[in-house]
Amino acid sequence: MSDMQSSPEHPYRLAIRRPVTTAMIFLTLVVFGWKSYEGLAINLMPDISYPTLTVRTEYAAAAPEDVEKLLTRPLEETLATVPGMVQISSVSSPGLSEIILEFTWDTNMATAQADVRDRLDLFEPPDEVTQKPVILRYDPTLDPVMRVAIVDQSSDTQRRQQRLTQIREAAERHIKSDLEGELGIAQVLVKGGREEEIQVLVDAERLKNLGLNLDAISNGLAQQNINLSGGRLKEGKTEYLVRTVNEFQTISEIREALIVPPSGMPIPLWQVADIVQGQKDRDTIVRLNGGEAVELEIFKWGDANTVQVCNKLKDLFGFERKLSFWEWAADRVQKLQNAGENNAQQRRSQDLRRTLLSRLPDSENNAFVMISDQSRFIVASVEEVQRTAILGGLLALIILGFFLKQLRSTIITGIAIPISIVATFIPMYMRDI
Repeated sequence: MSDMQSSPEHPYRLAIRRPVTTAMIFLTLVVFGWKSYEGLAINLMPDISYPTLTVRTEYAAAAPEDVEKLLTRPLEETLATVPGMVQISSVSSPGLSEIILEFTWDTNMATAQADVRDRLDLFEPPDEVTQKPVILRYDPTLDPVMRVAIVDQSSDTQRRQQRLTQIREAAERHIKSDLEGELGIAQVLVKGGREEEIQVLVDAERLKNLGLNLDAISNGLAQQNINLSGGRLKEGKTEYLVRTVNEFQTISEIREALIVPPSGMPIPLWQVADIVQGQKDRDTIVRLNGGEAVELEIFKWGDANTVQVCNKLKDLFGFERKLSFWEWAADRVQKLQNAGENNAQQRRSQDLRRTLLSRLPDSENNAFVMISDQSRFIVASVEEVQRTAILGGLLALIILGFFLKQLRSTIITGIAIPISIVATFIPMYMRDI
């Protein structure tokens, strides 16, 4: 009888008789839960695959009506029988046809893409279409996590216009590679600014008098501006790669390039054309506060933590960022545990920031300005969840205390609820949720 009466207390006997062991077990859960929480990946959207395919076909120099008649409508008829498709839509623009195929959510997109490719093989485009249709997959992670502008703050407007070319070149040659070498950064795209190019301005009247055309000029320059492989050369155990290098290095070399007219007497290019160093026609202009700037679009690795990558970028560019309580506490603990390493990390960030500025011409008058930051919405969402969780926990304790009317039971429940939440982060981290 006594055994039966004591049996209900059996599950709790260990916790009562071993309070220190029980406390250590719960403390272990809290510690590992906290570390798991720090390691959880935070992204703007979950890793999902949209059941959408886009078929893009280029038709150079064609009007939208011709694109729709010769490309879009025949392609729609060809693709209309793809299994699992629920909707098809298209956009015909000058020189470009885009057809959007939407499938059911349970569709295997690899199989759907193979079916679309098989039907595209049966399509015969017009003779003027030299590019084959391209199948694209939409991926929400392809949006840049941060966009940064490089601004010339000098007061001279004409000088700022001249600096756009130098800033663009420095960003493509140096800053792009420096950032892509950092952990978590996949790609950096440079937009805006101005790009230099060598322009050959042909005199049509001279060209006509000599019996030449633009193809002759283009072919002549291509034949004299070469960088080709010349095979291999072996010398003992050493093998050398041989190349034929004869590329133009200066504008004067281009001016002296020989063009052969039908008469057979070669003439230098400068007799039929003016060769100048100009600027490319721009299809993208970036403006910030009314002035032109150079933009950096920064993309992260597919599995990288968006918030951590953006925080690293803010430290590199010198942008201010607000530390949450948890980040502040973790930073204090890390500095106390290993101050030397943290100081080294801070010095490295400062050195790289100075390096990025030194890459730019006249770095004293240049500045980095943040345009967009994908992590701000994520951080705000997480903070809102934290505030809601704390408020919900407090309300739950108040209601429990009102019904239980025992301070001890209310305190026990108040401790158990956050511990159970923190312990949940351990399996979440182990399963990469």
